Amino acid sequence: HGGGGVGREGGGAGDARRPELAPVAAAFAVVAGPAAMMEALGSMAIAGGALFGYNRKNFLYDRRMRQEQEFQIAEMRLRAADLWREDVRDMTGLTEKKMDTYMVVNMLQMGFSVTLFIEGRLQSGTPQWLLCLYMCCNAGAFMFLVLSVWMSMHASVVTKSSAFRIL
Repeated sequence: HGGGGVGREGGGAGDARRPELAPVAAAFAVVAGPAAMMEALGSMAIAGGALFGYNRKNFLYDRRMRQEQEFQIAEMRLRAADLWREDVRDMTGLTEKKMDTYMVVNMLQMGFSVTLFIEGRLQSGTPQWLLCLYMCCNAGAFMFLVLSVWMSMHASVVTKSSAFRIL
């Protein structure tokens, strides 16, 4: 057998699991003593520590980059929500302004219709059917103008309440 330690013929624990490594293990144990083994383990520990430090730096760098990315995504979502709210305010403001304009114009036209009722007399001798037709047309116009003012007020209120509910 020759000397202490692991023999070449297969007496160690490593030899039973991987027989092809038996000659290498035996040569290492015979040539290198316990001091060399400790030195090799120390070198491996230093290399492992350096590798761990390198991986830790990479890990911390990746975590910081991922956190910055998540913050950027959250900020972009907040900006998108702000833009959406601004769009809703613009659309509802446009509708409300348009309805207010309709209301002013239709109120002026209602004033004209009332003026025609009060001061818009036809000349004497006008046939009765023409006077009746004139009054029916003026009353119909007045009713549609009242309806238009009512609907524009309603649309303005609905727009304001919808904007409040959406936002």
